[in-house]
Amino acid sequence: MTQGAQVVYQASQPHYYEWPEKFPPLQKPIIDGLTGSSVKLVIVENTYMYGATIGKPMIEDTPHNAHTRKGKVRSELNKAALAAHQAGKVKVAIGRGSDYFGSWGTDSSMGGIVFYRLLAGKAAQIAGSAKMPHTHTYIPDFGKALVLLGERSEADSQAWHVPNDMPYISQGELIKMVAEEAGSPVKI
Repeated sequence: MTQGAQVVYQASQPHYYEWPEKFPPLQKPIIDGLTGSSVKLVIVENTYMYGATIGKPMIEDTPHNAHTRKGKVRSELNKAALAAHQAGKVKVAIGRGSDYFGSWGTDSSMGGIVFYRLLAGKAAQIAGSAKMPHTHTYIPDFGKALVLLGERSEADSQAWHVPNDMPYISQGELIKMVAEEAGSPVKI
C-alpha cells in the first residue's frame, strides 16, 4: 500500500538465475500500481545493461549493449520504466550502483564469496582480474544517494550513477583491505 507515500523505492529482485522469468512481472505491477498517482518511483539498478565497454568508463548515457541474459533483462526493465515516465504514467528516477558491498550484501560479487570466505580463513573467490580497477558501491552510500533521488525533482526521468568512494580500486586491493581489517590472511 502506498497511501500517503511520496516516494516508493523498488529495490527487490529475484535470484539472478530467475531474472528473465520473474523480474519483468515483479516490476510491471509496481509501475502499474503507481500509475496516475503522485507517488515517485525510485528504482535501484546495476550496470549490467551496458555490457562490455572495452575499457571505456561507464557513464549514464553509455549505450545499452548487453550480451548476457541478466543484462538484457535489466535493459528492458530500464526502458520500460523510463517509457512509463515519458508517457506521464509515473514519475521515475533511477539510481545505478556497481558491484555492491556492505551489510546484508551477501548476494553480490563482494558478499558471501569474498567477505564470508575471508572471515572463515578461506580464499576469496572473484570473477575477473584481481589487478584491474573495478568500482564497488558501498550499500549505505547507495541508500543515501537513492534518498536524494527521491527528494529531488531534477533527478526524474533519468538514471544516475551513485558516487563511489574509490572507483578505481581493484578487487584485490579491496580484498586486501577487508582481510587486514578482519585480521585474516589475504587469499584470492
